[in-house]
Amino acid sequence: AIATRPELAILGCNTESLRSLRESMIGTPLISKSLPKVQAAWGVTCLAFLDAVRNHSSKASGTYYLKNYLQYFDMIFCSFEELNRTLSRDGKCALVAQESYYKDILVELPTIFTEMGESLGWRLSHRSDFVVKYNMANTNRRSMKYRKTSGIAESVLLFSKAPQGE
Repeated sequence: AIATRPELAILGCNTESLRSLRESMIGTPLISKSLPKVQAAWGVTCLAFLDAVRNHSSKASGTYYLKNYLQYFDMIFCSFEELNRTLSRDGKCALVAQESYYKDILVELPTIFTEMGESLGWRLSHRSDFVVKYNMANTNRRSMKYRKTSGIAESVLLFSKAPQGE
């Protein structure tokens, strides 16, 4: 939202509207006043990741960064629920997810997305992984002090919604 301020201003978005838009975007750095509760439906990989962030020794891991990830995964899961609501009984869905890092902790988004989908009754019919050289995990060169590798995978995930009654 910040990067598109000029365009939003032309569309009549004022400062108050911009703040509201930023707060509602997935991945916002703004922390809301009320935090979502962790849900088992997010999957074991997500829950283990959140626990690792909570217990990480770096500054603000158990506060700001944990809150940020809680919001992120809650918004992602809400998006999955909306996709689930709008998919036909035997509908198909294709998603692209890229791994990342929080310090030295791998954020396995493709696996997390798969587990979220499965909790809604989706079946993963195909997964293709591609190593990507240019990624968000490598934008901050100082982050390499936390890990030895910079290679991460981007995955195409193909899901099918199980017909009702299965």
